[in-house]
Amino acid sequence: DASCNAWQWCGPNSACESPNTCFKGLIDVERNCSRHGHWQGEGDSSRRPEPEPTPGYPCDVPQCRSNFDDSSWPLVNVPHDFVVSGDFDKRADKSHGYLPYGVAWYRRRLCLQDAVAISDGSKHSWLEFEGVMVKSKVWLNGAFLGSHFSGYTPYLLDISPAPLKSGCNNLLAVYVDATAPDGWWYDGGGIYRHVWLTTVPPAHIVPWGLYAPAKVVGHGENSADAEVSPRVELVNFFTTPKLVRIFCVVKEAGRFVMDQELSTWLAAGETVDVPLKTMHIEGANLWSPRSPALYEMTVQVWTTDPQQGGAAPDDEVTTTFGIRNVSWSPDSGFFINGVPTKILGTANHQDYAVLGVAVPDHLQVHRLRKLQQFGANAWRTAHNPPNEALLAAADRLGILVWDENHRNGQDSEMEVMIKRDRNHPSIVIWSICNERLCDTIDARGDAKRLKNIAHRLDPHMGRVVSANHNPFNGRATPVDLMGFDYGPEMYDKWHAEAPTVPAISSETSSAYSDRGLVFNNRLEGHVRDYDTEHPSWGQTAEVAWQAILSRPFVAGGFTWTGWDYRGEPTPYSWPDVNSHFGILDTAGFWKHRAHWYLACWTPASDAHVLHLLPHWNWDSNTTSRCVGSCIGHLVDVWAYSNLEEVELIHPNGTSLGRQKATQCSHVEWPSVAYMPGELSARGYVDGKVVKTSVVRTTGSPVALRIGIIDGVGAEGIVANGQDVGLVFVEVVDDKGDVVPTASNLITVSTQSGAVVLGTANGDPSSLEPNDSPQRQAFGGRLMAVVRPLPGASHATVVAEAKHLASATLQLKVLSNLGNL
Repeated sequence: DASCNAWQWCGPNSACESPNTCFKGLIDVERNCSRHGHWQGEGDSSRRPEPEPTPGYPCDVPQCRSNFDDSSWPLVNVPHDFVVSGDFDKRADKSHGYLPYGVAWYRRRLCLQDAVAISDGSKHSWLEFEGVMVKSKVWLNGAFLGSHFSGYTPYLLDISPAPLKSGCNNLLAVYVDATAPDGWWYDGGGIYRHVWLTTVPPAHIVPWGLYAPAKVVGHGENSADAEVSPRVELVNFFTTPKLVRIFCVVKEAGRFVMDQELSTWLAAGETVDVPLKTMHIEGANLWSPRSPALYEMTVQVWTTDPQQGGAAPDDEVTTTFGIRNVSWSPDSGFFINGVPTKILGTANHQDYAVLGVAVPDHLQVHRLRKLQQFGANAWRTAHNPPNEALLAAADRLGILVWDENHRNGQDSEMEVMIKRDRNHPSIVIWSICNERLCDTIDARGDAKRLKNIAHRLDPHMGRVVSANHNPFNGRATPVDLMGFDYGPEMYDKWHAEAPTVPAISSETSSAYSDRGLVFNNRLEGHVRDYDTEHPSWGQTAEVAWQAILSRPFVAGGFTWTGWDYRGEPTPYSWPDVNSHFGILDTAGFWKHRAHWYLACWTPASDAHVLHLLPHWNWDSNTTSRCVGSCIGHLVDVWAYSNLEEVELIHPNGTSLGRQKATQCSHVEWPSVAYMPGELSARGYVDGKVVKTSVVRTTGSPVALRIGIIDGVGAEGIVANGQDVGLVFVEVVDDKGDVVPTASNLITVSTQSGAVVLGTANGDPSSLEPNDSPQRQAFGGRLMAVVRPLPGASHATVVAEAKHLASATLQLKVLSNLGNL
């Protein structure tokens, strides 16, 4: 009937299902969708899906026309997430973080100095959108260029169908529809990744066409002889055959290593994948988490004589690559360069605090380093191909990557991910899909096909293909590496059913907590910060990782999650708007569980770890749950440590006992009587104190303290519309100690040189808009994101709160050419 409005795309060689029932949502795109077919269905015919216009078709709405008046529209910098700046709404979807989704238009003018050459075919030009969430359509000068319906994959659009103009008056219009998010988590909306315009001669390198696989042929942990066997995919859009000269140069840290050249004929209209000569490198520096050595390969193609004066290559592409040997054993796990390496990873969505999914490139480095601080060496890109800058950062920092395709059965998306990402040495696992995104009509058959695509496009780097999907585990698994999705009680069974297939815990734990809290509070939406809370499908960090680390055949695991993220506020709902799963909160501050991971993942021979919890501020003005005086109130005290023994010293000076400590566990003293003062723990090795940890009762808040978070902006912030600085604000007492129960309302502003993009405090129930400069402290802390203004030489950031001394911070502002 008219309320159903069920429409399905019926391919020319496949029968439609009965149109008299509402569509259930499962599309086998590979089998049932093409440009040849028709829509069939029942319902309101006015809502029948419109056919896709062809490139060059004139726009039929005002916003994509060149003469449309957009002078009242706000100016934004791309990458941009238009959803994140909305107001939280209890009526909006819980899993997407109670932020209303919608549609948006983007318009800008493009400069095209080669417009005539592009129009007559003597040059080729395309737009590359790295990511637009969710569905997008693009017009140039009023002519349709194309559309894309996946928010997680890049796409290319030829601009030649548009009527191009020389100069800077070419109007690009992009329509973005984010009303139907593609995941069950926050995925934002808008042009949230970079957009590039490329113009080249008709003979050029195909986008993502340079492949630089390296093979270790010698022996060594840090260096060994190696072979690099590059391939380059070329296309010739000339109307005549062309002799193409190819020059290839390899460098390391700017130092010449070797080069080669060759020539090949390309027929008119031909696309060819050209193998170059194998290049032998003696004593190559190997890439690993401990020593992430990188090389650089540049390939030029010429259709003219390079010796002619003023000649320039037709095209040039540079890629970084690394040389390493990875192997997988079904009995003993993962090896890199012959060294057994446990994968200590976290799974992460792509959003970040104030900015949503539009994360600046340099913040990808920050996000990875925060995880390295507590011992992580791996990142799973849940549940989609990541921002390219994240992979580049992982290469530089030595982070192992599980690179995840979004949906099973989507051949073209798998192909794009593999070709785009295959030169990154950090990637050691290709993933087909996650959980219900793996479900298709023939899930196993589709998984096998996508696995074969990965091996066809990336045959030389030793990467395995996996999935986070338990139905693929055990007998007749369609993947190279079984991915255990929780279920530690099943590990031994799955291994016994497929004893020749290696395995990893692709998603584990899902423990949840909120930074520094002692009690669960459903009304406020808070979870205690002990490693005790988890959903029915998950485990505490302690249980989850003991199951992994005690089994040599499990190559490692990925905790859900490293960072808190928007949406999925398990175990509660409103007023919570983001998850509690993270080891770090949304602002990047450590929860107590981060110290557990540090103690578990750090050998005592590398560093001594001892952390005491909870805080020691118990008075009737806090959420202490004691009436009147809190002296004598009973508190459960825990310690995380990688040492042999831990002793607890009460503020009255007496010892409350010395306990044996087991790594990846905890020690606890239940029901410790509170008295103000200093509670301390002593860590022992061989009977000697080697580490102490202290929590003390602070005074009342008297001032704010401000500073730069982890150096992000310490050397200056580039005023390019992209870079940002991260600023922390702390509420302190008269001795400078952070007051762990402080919740003062703080305003962050700038006196000059920058703007405050927003604030975050790590509280899942903080309902101030993300772009608000004002927010309550949570656990005595918050952070702010600031962006410099062009033309400034410095920025002044001020933090203020009623009845507290304010704090001021100076930041240096840089231009693209250096210090202004």
